[in-house]
Amino acid sequence: METHVVGLSDLDDLLPLVAAFRDELKRTRPDDSSIRENLRCLISGDDAEFFLMTDDSGGRVGYIQQRYRFYLWLGDPEATLEDLFVARSSRRQGLATHLVRFAVERATEQW
Repeated sequence: METHVVGLSDLDDLLPLVAAFRDELKRTRPDDSSIRENLRCLISGDDAEFFLMTDDSGGRVGYIQQRYRFYLWLGDPEATLEDLFVARSSRRQGLATHLVRFAVERATEQW
């Protein structure tokens, strides 16, 4: 397994996972076109990151969206896990745990 920070060049790899998450939640919105534009906006900004996990054959199996902000009460920045999704066919293998660890390490590196 490999996990990396998503850039705009990864948009087409991330979109199907986000759409699958939407479908699993039984939501009809946002549609795929809106997901693409929303992802482009978030990836281009500086207050959110996505981390994409691939399996050994290069298949996209999961992602996390992490948000960053300055926290008033502590006077320090904080990171919040906003979305966590692992494809149904890849569950029960510890991948979510790996993604969370990656996100925590990334937040620690950021600040």
